[in-house]
Amino acid sequence: MAKQAINIGTTANDGTGDTVRAAFDKTNDNTNELYNLLGDGSTLSITGDVSVSAGAVTIANDAVTTDKVTDANITSAK
Repeated sequence: MAKQAINIGTTANDGTGDTVRAAFDKTNDNTNELYNLLGDGSTLSITGDVSVSAGAVTIANDAVTTDKVTDANITSAK
């Protein structure tokens, strides 16, 4: 599904935007797509060699090999 943008109209309260019901229907559809893509439909989860926690992305040590990245692409955490 393509992202569904909420039509907010040209100016505030001009009556040209989506109704509240239509806007929240689009919001639900967009959110459901993300939960299905990045989880099991009701819970977000990323599994395998990559994990995300508190804004940090961690990649398992054995998931990266020298033929996948070069030294120029690597910075170490301090």
